[in-house]
Amino acid sequence: MTGASASPITPPAPARRRGACPSLSAPMATGDGLLVRLATLDRSFTPAQFAAVAEAAGACGNGLLEITGRGSLQIRGLTETSAPALAERIAGLDLAVGGAPAIEVGPLAGLAAGEIADPRPLAIRLAAAARPLADRLAPKMQITIDGGGPLTLGGIPADVALTAVAPDLWQVAVAGSAGPTRVLGVGAPDAAIAAGFVGLRTLADGGRGMRGRDVPEEARAACAAGLVAHQTALSVAARAPIGRFALKDGATALGVALAFGQASWRDLLRFAQAAAAARDLRLAPGRGMLVVGLDAAAQADLAALAADLGFITEPEDPRLAIVACAGAPQCASAHLDTRALARELAAEDGTLFDGSFQLQLSGCAKQCAAPAGPTLTLLAGPEGCSFLPGPDAPAGLRDLVLRRAARHSVMIRFSPEEADVAVRMIHGCGLVEAAAAFEFSPGFVAAARAALAAGAPILCDAQMVAHGVTRARLPAGNAVICTLRDPRTPDLAAELGTTRSAAALELWRPHMAGAVIAIGNAPTALFHLLEMLANGAPRPAAILGMPVGFVGAAESKDALAQGDFGLPFAIVRGRLGGSAMTASALNALARAGL
Repeated sequence: MTGASASPITPPAPARRRGACPSLSAPMATGDGLLVRLATLDRSFTPAQFAAVAEAAGACGNGLLEITGRGSLQIRGLTETSAPALAERIAGLDLAVGGAPAIEVGPLAGLAAGEIADPRPLAIRLAAAARPLADRLAPKMQITIDGGGPLTLGGIPADVALTAVAPDLWQVAVAGSAGPTRVLGVGAPDAAIAAGFVGLRTLADGGRGMRGRDVPEEARAACAAGLVAHQTALSVAARAPIGRFALKDGATALGVALAFGQASWRDLLRFAQAAAAARDLRLAPGRGMLVVGLDAAAQADLAALAADLGFITEPEDPRLAIVACAGAPQCASAHLDTRALARELAAEDGTLFDGSFQLQLSGCAKQCAAPAGPTLTLLAGPEGCSFLPGPDAPAGLRDLVLRRAARHSVMIRFSPEEADVAVRMIHGCGLVEAAAAFEFSPGFVAAARAALAAGAPILCDAQMVAHGVTRARLPAGNAVICTLRDPRTPDLAAELGTTRSAAALELWRPHMAGAVIAIGNAPTALFHLLEMLANGAPRPAAILGMPVGFVGAAESKDALAQGDFGLPFAIVRGRLGGSAMTASALNALARAGL
């Protein structure tokens, strides 16, 4: 179908609501801007067309492209201004873009050796018959016609599904995005098309919210007229679109997949340019790409390039067991850097993933990119990550994923400089989840590091904080001062009617101007510091306010954050804090990247 006349493309309408399929004419608003999904009639592009699409995504979007689990191409990060520009560029590529309702066939339909029957003639006939129903069908109506072969559509949910049983015999079933497949029967091509059409008409009559799973029992009988009863659903395991696949003409197609379904426009451009001699490039369910028309030597070179680009080139790659949404920071709705977590987990012991389930990493409650089949889902939210009910997993996997996810979920809100400090603080307390309480005022890290580089002293409220500072890492041999044990402190405490920790701060006055102050123990010390500043004490360069405990700790840090002092600060909200965390922060400030 590549090279057929392009369908007319109208200027994009307002962003489409979630729950409908995004398209060039109706992009969908997501956490990283507008998203467009591009599906050609047979999922195929010439290499030149695919290269042009990649360049258009780089020019108009945020440069990220995705191949979905169903084999569609998604372009992310568009704006209200750039979406029309993308549509104009795509319109000039002469792509055969499918109309509604969309009917999916296998990525090697009509080409694959071992295919039971070519599904394309049935798809053309059913699409033509169903076109008048399109406006009354559900926005995400899913129709598949599977001719069999090495790359089937097994495992892909469908509201209406036709599956080849023999060259002239097709099974017809209704199912949907959830629930068991319900077989209507089997029949010759004409009978199968008629049954599929009646099924679609039944769905259209039920309204745009009706799906295959909702078809009542009495309506199924009407759909099955002309079919031979057959109650057993075909069970065809989906194969990853990776490796070499034999074709009817004796050649082979090379299959690779995108790691977690996403790649940059530059990497996809390089891949398409390297495949320039191919006949076409076909997207495949399973986030794959199939290259048709290269000889064995050219395939080997292209596979090597794909591996260098980070694409998946081996069917045993553990990355195939993990499904991740766009995640943070690409998606503003996400509470988890799903792709970074996925890369870490894939690098773990391969025995964690035994092929019995997929691990879905979802950055928010929308659960974008949810796969079919047994799925263990990690859901991230503003309060952290948790697993949804799901299949059993190997011992230790859930704990491992939660530990790694905690780090990636809590760190996304920090700048790289702040994250450097936060990581050391986590190491100091041994609690990844503590990072949710870390707060840095704008410019804190830069101000504290500049002061230390200039030789500013470090004023500590407790000996444990002072002793925790690694002197060898201080950039200017900075003085580390703690006056808690100064012989004058007890008398000052009695005179002021306060604690020794608070009174010791009075001895800081000669050193306060431009200093880095670290309070990691006593809430009374932080309260007293704020009182001194309010009364005109010399102004430090930065304050680490991290006292710990049940009495006054949270309140003292809130007072620092909410006060009108105009000073850079770092705090640990709530009762958490302590000397180890404070000293770890000082060491990170003293030298970046510890």
